[in-house]
Amino acid sequence: MDDSIGNPFAEHVRSAAIDLSAGKSEAEIIQDLGKKGIYGAYATYIVQQAREGKPEINRQISSSRRTYGCGMIILGALILGISYALAAPGRVYLIPTGLFVVGVINILR
Repeated sequence: MDDSIGNPFAEHVRSAAIDLSAGKSEAEIIQDLGKKGIYGAYATYIVQQAREGKPEINRQISSSRRTYGCGMIILGALILGISYALAAPGRVYLIPTGLFVVGVINILR
């Protein structure tokens, strides 16, 4: 279970860690926190905590991407199998290459 639910500080730290993982600079994150009414040392502390928690956030993000990628590949395989099974001999069947490509990209990210 996620401990950040209902905890504003933990939610801000998690959001900042995700922004750091996405390549946003610390100054941009502090500026965004300022727009939410969080200023000065408190915003800097949130970014510092996010920097320390960033590896865990990266693991969670990559794990969910791998799961999504595997799901896309499985869905593509199911569509291919059903399409092939329903196609009459010598007829056309569907090869969902997009699902396979999206799945591989998400697994490798």
